[in-house]
Amino acid sequence: MDRFNHLFFMLLSVAFAYECPNETVFYIDLDSTSSTFGKEVSAGQCGCLSFSQDISGSDSSVIISLNLFENEPSRGFQFTIAQESMGALDYQWSKTTGKSKDWDVWDFKNPDGSVALLGADLEGKQTNSGNNDIFLDVMYKIVKKPPTKISFYLRSDKALILSDVDGENLLCSYPSIDMPAIFEVNWLSSQIKKSKFPDRFILYPNYPNPFNPSTTISFDLPYDSDVRVFIYDIIGRNIAVLIENKMIAGKHSIQWNGLTKLGESVPSGIYYVVINAGKFSQTNKMTFLR
Repeated sequence: MDRFNHLFFMLLSVAFAYECPNETVFYIDLDSTSSTFGKEVSAGQCGCLSFSQDISGSDSSVIISLNLFENEPSRGFQFTIAQESMGALDYQWSKTTGKSKDWDVWDFKNPDGSVALLGADLEGKQTNSGNNDIFLDVMYKIVKKPPTKISFYLRSDKALILSDVDGENLLCSYPSIDMPAIFEVNWLSSQIKKSKFPDRFILYPNYPNPFNPSTTISFDLPYDSDVRVFIYDIIGRNIAVLIENKMIAGKHSIQWNGLTKLGESVPSGIYYVVINAGKFSQTNKMTFLR
């Protein structure tokens, strides 16, 4: 924690305004078997993405959020987030929230530091249209001192999809390389007293996810606590005990290698990690692939 000075972030520019035009999306039908092949056809009403003005910064990590405004419900997304930080930020995890809370997210890190994200609800749920709201949090680890400004945008040379219930792309506007969200980083170590411990309990999304053969589960403890970390299968059976003892305050992590408490390998599927620390309890979903 003490490798870096305390960080403060100030938003310099937002890629797009919060209004999203209530307009029809058109595209060229490239399905050669369709009667409208080669013609411009309508899809649905516009959906728009933008980065939130709220950014969480510390001396070890940064969490940025993406906002979603759509004029009709969405069921999935696919895009690649790029960042310009001179190599200071290393992607860790993404988690849906707000409109898309509990959707599954698959991530793929690229050599250039960008990350491709694919999200959907496996049960077919969709968002409620209208209202600009945060729908995705993305965390980066700070691996070296950042420059005075860092920026984030979505790559236009990769898939950019905001899917409706019919699988049609409704995305009208997004933060591009020409109009990125830019944040100024202020280093105020001489004015800010740094805390040695986290200020709240939190269970972070495991990384990688999906995973094979192992995944890392991280959590924060603001004070010494009796901690239990269990793994459950999709029908609610406790199949593994990762931690069951008293732990000191701080940041912690543990790996799960896909084995049960009997040492047997689990099959591919969805599993749940549950942490209990005093009155705090949180559950996250994981996907194991063989």
